[in-house]
Formats: sequence, C-alpha cells, structure tokens
Amino acid sequence: MKDPVNRKTLGHTIKEIRVGKGLSQKYVVESTISQSNYSRFENGEIDVSASTFLSILRRLQVSLDEFLLFHKQDEVDLRDDIKKQFYELTYNKEGELENILYKIEIYDPDNKDIDIQFIKEICSSLLILLKESDLNKARVGLQKVWQLLSKRNQLFITDIYLLNSILFYFPLETVRTIKDFLDRNIEFYKGNREIELIQLNISINFVLLLIKEKNFRESLEYIDKSINMSKQHRDVLRIGICYIRKGIILSHITCDQEDCKSWINRGITLLEEIEVHSIIVVLKKEIRNYFKGSVSIN
Repeated sequence: MKDPVNRKTLGHTIKEIRVGKGLSQKYVVESTISQSNYSRFENGEIDVSASTFLSILRRLQVSLDEFLLFHKQDEVDLRDDIKKQFYELTYNKEGELENILYKIEIYDPDNKDIDIQFIKEICSSLLILLKESDLNKARVGLQKVWQLLSKRNQLFITDIYLLNSILFYFPLETVRTIKDFLDRNIEFYKGNREIELIQLNISINFVLLLIKEKNFRESLEYIDKSINMSKQHRDVLRIGICYIRKGIILSHITCDQEDCKSWINRGITLLEEIEVHSIIVVLKKEIRNYFKGSVSIN
C-alpha cells in the first residue's frame, strides 16, 4: 500500500483528465469554485466539498465511475483489495479466508476501520465453521455483525454485501428477519444493477433454504419471482440456477416427473453453455439430495 503522504490525490487525477481533454481551468470552474482554490485543489493542497467535486466532474463530462477508474489505474489500494476479494468469495475456502485475514492485519492492525473489522469478524467465523464444523460457535461472531448492522437507519452498499454474506448461516426465522430488513433498505437503491443482483442472489439462496425446510409452496413463489428478475437482467447464470431449483421444487408438488426433469435439464444446458463447471458440480449435488424421485444426471 502506498504511503498516504505520496498517494495520488483526487485533484491530481482531475488535473490529468482536464489536461487530457484540452480544457482550461477557467472553463472547469465556471460558477463552481474560485480559480485559485481550484488550482490548489488540483495541486493536492486543499479538498473541496462533495457538491463542488461532482460539479467539476459534470464540467469535465466524466462520470464518477469513470473518474474512479482513472484514479485507481496506477494505485493498488489494500482496503479496496480486501473488500473486492471478500465480495468475490464464491464458496468458503480456507486459503482465501486466511489470505483476507492476513491482508487485514497489514492494513488495519489497530482495528480502527469498522467495515474492515466486520469483514474480519465474518472471515474468522467462517474459518471456525470450516475447521471445527461448529455452526453455533461460528454464529457468535456472525450474530455480533448482524446486531450492529441492524441498528443502522440506512444500510450502505458495503453493509448490504456484509449481511448477504452471513444471511444463510442463521435459523430460518432469523433469515426472514434479516431478509426483510435488507429488502426495506435495498428499495433505496432501486435501479442500481449491482444491488438488484445482490437482492436476486438473496432470493435464489432463500429458495434453497426453503427447499431444505421442505417449504415447497413458498419456495415455488420465490423461484418464479427469481426467474423473472433473472430474465430482466438477462443473466444466464442465475436463470440456469433457478431452472434447476424449480425442477427440484416441482418434484415435490407435481406428479409430472418429465416436466420437473425438463426444468433441470434446461438449467444444466444453460450452465454448460457458459462453462461454469464448479457451479454445475454443486447444483448436481443439490439435485441428488433434494429431487424427489429419480433423475439421470451426468
């Protein structure tokens, strides 16, 4: 991680973009900030307010996402790296969890970054589960995270990721409580694709929990909603998962075994097309464990 003294400032990046576009300082600061203060901002001497910063971006015709790409292109931020690695965990793997914890010790040895400490608590709890197979012991840390986040009036994107990562380690009734809390807060981010996909993941995984609890009628309602959401996002991966789980659910509700198998086969075919082999292996295990009747899977 770069020394904060030498770290590239927001103003430095703004200057690079402005010069790259061939724009003058006078053009950028029009009705926004004095040119002298703007010059000091570009040189990293002062900060500006959020509203002023966004006005500058509008004058430069650069989105916030595009700005962040420019700003990070020559800098590896360890905090962002920790969060990214945590968010991208597909399955709990001991080596990956330990690597995240190692990076946290380097970045935040004094436990001052609240969000990073939440990640530390979660990773430590998941390691307990992996090494000791003790769900109750693992839940102690996860419950601590939930209790702290549940007191917030508004969840931010990081909070949503955190709760999504621990949601399904709780009993069903606690899961319902957390899910309802998430749904209320996610409404604030309606239209944000990233958050809508998290909500979709929660719904799809909630279906699996309902299947395990043999609550097939409710799970059918949720899987149909999940299929519609997946199609709206044109997300082949999630459509495939939903088709397989719908086939499992229907095997407990309908006598039409061929219809059930057709849903499963359609799902597997979609996933094979995008070559997500590790996910297919996990889903085939679900089929063997939860499908009612016999179904042939390779």
